[in-house]
Amino acid sequence: MLVRGNADTRIARLDDGSSGLDALLVAYAGLHRLGQAHRATQILDPALWLPASGAGMVVAEYRTGDTTVCDVLPPIIRPATATALVAERATLAARRGICMTAALRPCHPHRRHGDRPRRGVRP
Repeated sequence: MLVRGNADTRIARLDDGSSGLDALLVAYAGLHRLGQAHRATQILDPALWLPASGAGMVVAEYRTGDTTVCDVLPPIIRPATATALVAERATLAARRGICMTAALRPCHPHRRHGDRPRRGVRP
């Protein structure tokens, strides 16, 4: 059954009993932000349950030449995260996947290589 809406709306549908839902799969981070983390009955292991490519990453899109935004972004940009996102999206594109395709393990920079891009990405 497809359940749409933000996290608190979906949780309310589960709670009211009229939707016929017995369980709901939501992001733990969303539960935590809503003060509902105690409701999680199971946290899925990412090694067994692949998140979507780029899951959990925040992307900023801005107009070319927008110096106000360009001046604000550097302190919040994490090069390792940007590198992981590029690697995940490139791998997904090579497999002709879409944003919901569980096609790969999340990419993480190797400690020894830091934020530098790598040819191969270890799971």
